[in-house]
Formats: sequence, structure tokens, C-alpha cells
Amino acid sequence: MPATPSLPSSAETTRPGAADAIRAVVRALRLLRLMNERPVWTLHELHQASTLPKATLSRLLATLRLEGYVAAEATPGLYRLAGKVRELDGGYTEGSRLVDAGRPILLQVTREIKWPLALATLDVDAMVVRFSSMPYSPLAVHTTTLAVPVCVAGEAVAALSMTTFGRSMTAAVVERHRPILAETAQAIAAAFSADGS
Repeated sequence: MPATPSLPSSAETTRPGAADAIRAVVRALRLLRLMNERPVWTLHELHQASTLPKATLSRLLATLRLEGYVAAEATPGLYRLAGKVRELDGGYTEGSRLVDAGRPILLQVTREIKWPLALATLDVDAMVVRFSSMPYSPLAVHTTTLAVPVCVAGEAVAALSMTTFGRSMTAAVVERHRPILAETAQAIAAAFSADGS
């Protein structure tokens, strides 16, 4: 049987806000993530892979079973994820993945060129802004366009920009930053593809 990666220890996860984390919740989430790597686990295998004490694992498994996220197999001592775990990703949409992949890239580009950028997804006949770097741009005229639908026709977006900044200024900014905007789009597409694999 191939070696299973172990869960990171609390020392390996020192992130901002880690001191405020509830240890039992962190452990339960790590256990769910670990159990997602294989269809069935024994308590001993979970202990070896997670380095958590068996008593702690037993309590976590009992709680997760009670809540419907883990099931015990007919063979005693075997555990698997239950169907309820699928409910955990219901609110995480393609738009969410796009924002996760693109946000750091857009913020970096906005820091470099100062121009506000946005990520939008198609919603029927309009593009809906899912993330905007406007709050981070000194050139933004609005605080945000988050969740604002924009007509799909490119002319409408360009017209809004040209009305605000003037046709020649808008064209000059787009032309000046065309390479970095193209690279930004490619980087977001690559990050989005990598996140979905």
C-alpha cells in the first residue's frame, strides 16, 4: 500500500489568524481532507497518516458520523466519507474558483499599472463582476463594481470607460498596457485550469 501523506502539524500551519483557530475544527477539516484521498480507512491508517492520537480520531469520527459526514462500513473498523460531504462545496462555484485564481494576479497588476481591473462571468445576457480591484486603484472612480451586471456587448463596456475617462485616454491606456493585460488573462486562465485539476 502506498504511503499516505500526513496532515500538517500545527507548527506547519502558522498563518495569520492561526492563533484564533479552533483546534478541533481544524483537525476535523484536515481529517475530512485526508479521508478524501481514499475510499476506505481503518482507524490505524488514519492514525498513521494524520499523526493524531487514536482517541482523538475516535471522537472526531464519532462526531462526523453523528453529523452525517462520515459513515462506518459494514466491516467493523472501516470508515469512509458519507454523501453529506458533497454539501460542503455547494456554494463554491466556477465563479468562486475564478476569483480564487485571479484575485492575486489582478491585485499585482493593479499595483503595477494603477488601473482598476475586474473579473466577470457570463450570466445569461450580461457579464457580472465577481471581483474588482477598484478599491486598490488610485484611478478608480467607484469603490467597486462587484456584482454589477454589464451588457455583454463590448461597446457598452468601452462606452462606460470612454465616458468616464475619454475615448483617447481609454484607448491609450489599453494600448500601453496590452501586453500585461494579455499576460494577466493568460495567468488567470492557467491558475484557473490548475485549480480545477
